[in-house]
Amino acid sequence: MLIINMLSNNKIDNQILSLYKEGDSKKDIIKFIFDNQLVTKLDIAGDDGNTLLHLASERGDVDTVNYILSYIEINPNMKGLLNLLNRDRNTPAHLAVKNNHQIIASLLEDAGADFSIKNSKGEYIKLQDMDNPISKDLVDKICVKYNISPEDAKLIKSVLNKYVKDKFPNLSAQKKLDKIMELIDKPYINKIKLLIDSNKL
Repeated sequence: MLIINMLSNNKIDNQILSLYKEGDSKKDIIKFIFDNQLVTKLDIAGDDGNTLLHLASERGDVDTVNYILSYIEINPNMKGLLNLLNRDRNTPAHLAVKNNHQIIASLLEDAGADFSIKNSKGEYIKLQDMDNPISKDLVDKICVKYNISPEDAKLIKSVLNKYVKDKFPNLSAQKKLDKIMELIDKPYINKIKLLIDSNKL
């Protein structure tokens, strides 16, 4: 019913921000909008100057960022979305880096985001200041899933970072994440834990 009302009133562009701010409960609706190419304009911003791409980058929402990047690829005249400034002169990439969402920052960089832009604090976008290439979010999920202590998590993060860097140096950030999701199974994690327990790491 919500989608029907939005379609009949042609208000999707104006409502997509408020829908997104409602959280995961509206994620299927956001996907539906992009899958059916119902969105026509994505540079609409809230009072804080944040567009949908700002919000998704800040939240670490890889799915929504990919929806938007696909939209930009189809509509190259909208590439300016990558570098729009919010009220604090932050681009989406500033917010991704600030919140340690390395995968998203790398996706934005690959899409052509300008990392030389300064925000109101004079800060550049610096990927080297982040955990690379595994986002903290992914490590946290692994720790919870396999009941790993915070101390061991730091060692596991180091192992994963080195493995990705050595084995997949030429893959994009998203491809690296996909590859790691394939490799992170219980035997793999248990092998790392055994090395930790035997003081070999």
